[in-house]
Amino acid sequence: MYKHALSKWSICWNADGFFNCSCPQGYKGRVCDSDVDECETDFHICDNNGTCMNTFGSYKCNCSKGWIGNSCENDVNECLTEPCKNGGVCFNTNGSFYCQCFVETGFAGRLCENDMNECLTSPCLHNAICKNYDGGFNCSCPSGWTGERCDVKLMNANNRNALMAELATIVMRISV
Repeated sequence: MYKHALSKWSICWNADGFFNCSCPQGYKGRVCDSDVDECETDFHICDNNGTCMNTFGSYKCNCSKGWIGNSCENDVNECLTEPCKNGGVCFNTNGSFYCQCFVETGFAGRLCENDMNECLTSPCLHNAICKNYDGGFNCSCPSGWTGERCDVKLMNANNRNALMAELATIVMRISV
């Protein structure tokens, strides 16, 4: 056995006046000087829509987004980089991820990055003016109303006296 002068990869032996060479994986030809294009064979297919690229003596997979590994066989856990914004919760899926946004945070979108305009749903009552801001809204209440949504009637002297009279009537009925 000897190493053939024409090939640095082959192991060759003399066989009755001619020679035979044993080629390592990835090479072919009489003296193993030709590259095998693994991408054209069925032996090495890149998984998950990876693209096969032939290299001298081997191959390499360029993986699609969301996949890693020699053959693109391993899912990338995108949630490790915390892609979801504004309190969104990340869920890893095969080759991708999604963010669950919560309405109460006031954000939506693929990454919970877009402010929701809560004023579009008319959350303010009694003709109050709604003002949207990142992550929420504010109601400017008309006179006589208060509360987050202008849903609490303010007491003034007139309705306070009426309420006191009504309470006095109820107390009198109970005591009788």
